[in-house]
Amino acid sequence: MIEVIKDIILDNQNTDIVDSIPRELKIIPIKNKATICIGVRRCGKSTYMSQHLKKLLQNGVQKENILSINFIDDRLHGLQLENLSLVISAYFSYIQKRKILKQFTAFLMKYKSLKDGKYLLKEL
Repeated sequence: MIEVIKDIILDNQNTDIVDSIPRELKIIPIKNKATICIGVRRCGKSTYMSQHLKKLLQNGVQKENILSINFIDDRLHGLQLENLSLVISAYFSYIQKRKILKQFTAFLMKYKSLKDGKYLLKEL
C-alpha cells in the first residue's frame, strides 16, 4: 500500500491544476493548526483547495513540500484508519530522498469517505 500512496503523491504533484472561477472565500490559516474547509456537497471546497494549492506554487512553494491526497482515489480502496500513518510515512520516505523539509502543507480531500475518516486529523 505504501508504494501505491507514493504513486498517488507523485501523480498529484505532477498534475496540472485546472483553471476555474476564483472563489471569493478567504481562509486565514492559524500557524501550527489544521485548517479545515467544510461545506455542503458541491459548494466548491475541492475547487477552493486546488486554487489555494496553485497559489502556493505560484508564490514559490516547491511542489515537493505539498502533500495532496484525495481519498476517493480508487487506488486507496481498503485504506483504513489504522493504515493512515502510511500516508505520512510514504510522503516522508519520498521527500527524504530529495531535500531537508522544514515544513509542508497537506491537502487531504474527501477524507470523510474513509471508514472512520472523521478521526483522520486527530491521527495525523
